[in-house]
Amino acid sequence: MTIEANSLAGGVAEISGKISSQFLSALLMASPLAIKPVRIVIKDELLSLPYVLMTIQLMSKFGVKVTNIDNKVFEVKPSKYVSP
Repeated sequence: MTIEANSLAGGVAEISGKISSQFLSALLMASPLAIKPVRIVIKDELLSLPYVLMTIQLMSKFGVKVTNIDNKVFEVKPSKYVSP
């Protein structure tokens, strides 16, 4: 697979929480690089919450804030990763 892009636009993504936590973690980690804020909405049950929370904690250590609303909505504003 080849993915070509000039940038990430941002916006709202509605996804299932029953898919791999790696997918949600990848979305979260890419979100600060978007042009506009990213809002990720979990449509159903989030099965891998501990792994998602671990991703959010790691992002925080690198200077990126993720707003977590009831483990159902995750919001990330455009920002930069900073080495701790």
